Amino acid sequence: MFTKYFHFFIFFITALFSTLSAQNPQRFIVVTPEKTGTHLLTKLIERLVNKQVHNCWNHILTETELMTLLEEVENNNSFLHIHALPTKELIHTLKKNHYKVCFLMRDPRDVMVSLLYYIEKGWSMGPCNLEMPYGLLSFQEKLHELITGERYGLRMVEAIILRRLGWMKESFVYTSYFENLVGAEGGGNDADQLKELVNLSRHLGIKLNKHEMKNITENLWGAEPGEKTTFRNGQIGSWKEEFHDEHKKEFKKRYSKLLIHLKYEKNSHW
Repeated sequence: MFTKYFHFFIFFITALFSTLSAQNPQRFIVVTPEKTGTHLLTKLIERLVNKQVHNCWNHILTETELMTLLEEVENNNSFLHIHALPTKELIHTLKKNHYKVCFLMRDPRDVMVSLLYYIEKGWSMGPCNLEMPYGLLSFQEKLHELITGERYGLRMVEAIILRRLGWMKESFVYTSYFENLVGAEGGGNDADQLKELVNLSRHLGIKLNKHEMKNITENLWGAEPGEKTTFRNGQIGSWKEEFHDEHKKEFKKRYSKLLIHLKYEKNSHW
């Protein structure tokens, strides 16, 4: 009889710990470069932790600003997403306060295409906006400018991707890849999507069963009733439809090593 109750007690404690772990994940923030698929990742994490995202679009945050934001999301039972650069001050502050980071990466070529269309809708990034001389360029010239910065001096791969690679070097950061998150609807596959969810959950100290995982990933790429669609296109490799030979040449000249480093290519023969 004692053995029976002992086993029941152990089962109860294990189940309780699992439930509390799911309700109280590791303290964390989400960091993404622009146009890497921010909404996809934050939407998944909203479902994962049952909290709403709080966005901060600033590129530079001081320790005081970060701590104010962290206190705000704690009080509102939400979680923080930022675009900020990985300054020493920011990294030290997060480590000191025992936060983990969920970071997002995407093929830089697809980032350029996504940025191109976003600017066409009226968004601006420095000199690349429709109200400036950039707006008078042809569509293909605009893409060339985003890659090279030859006219107006702002290379977008450097501005968006290279300046944030420091996040990926830190041990308290887990890097998700857009291509693994997007699932079959976005040109990936559902097995990779589930694996990415498991890895994210483990990073945050959350345990999920198969039913919970299915509910989280269901219709993640698209839109739920009453929602806007998650992406304009969202397909992996959409750069292949937009890059002409000249764009490929300019991109290879500047960023072949980056693509290989990020494992998007094995060599420069693409």
